[in-house]
Amino acid sequence: MPSKQLVRRGRGRHELIASTVRLIASRGLHATTLRDIAAGAGLSLGSTTYHFPDRDALMLGAFEAHVTDTEGVVDDALADGSEPRDVRTDGGVRSALGALLADRNQVLIRHELRLEATRDPRCRELYARSRDAVGRIVAGALRAGHQPADTTAVSVLAAALEEAAIEAAVVHAEAAAFTAAMTAHLDRQFAAQSSA
Repeated sequence: MPSKQLVRRGRGRHELIASTVRLIASRGLHATTLRDIAAGAGLSLGSTTYHFPDRDALMLGAFEAHVTDTEGVVDDALADGSEPRDVRTDGGVRSALGALLADRNQVLIRHELRLEATRDPRCRELYARSRDAVGRIVAGALRAGHQPADTTAVSVLAAALEEAAIEAAVVHAEAAAFTAAMTAHLDRQFAAQSSA
């Protein structure tokens, strides 16, 4: 019988959420079981109900953690954004774009959340926060490229980038190939924005 990896006391909830996020990104929300989540966290199946009353609460907790992390990435990138910068050289904005749009797992969990928001009203506010965070980093990138960042331009570009990310995920199942494809796409997109 394989031994479970020891989880530091007090880290069970965190480990369960991290495992849930990983599994939702790799398998999808409805193919993720409590047994698999517990195994991925190195915990017993009973630990899931100790920390969360049911599967839905754990899934919502994972989505909440994901959205909070996304907002943190964007907030950090835009924290010193008083002056327009070049998106191709601005480490913070560029890094945040990559973290949100060139990381296959980030894209897939965000889209799982989007799909679940169509079915579960509890996910709608989380999805709106996620969408707004992506919009804020796209607006920051447009401003860094000295382009107008009006609401329409941001919405159109954010939607196009999200669509490109899903298409890249369909074509590139391997994370490294996906990252390379989306990084090249982002480079082309913002080079065109900067020269326009």
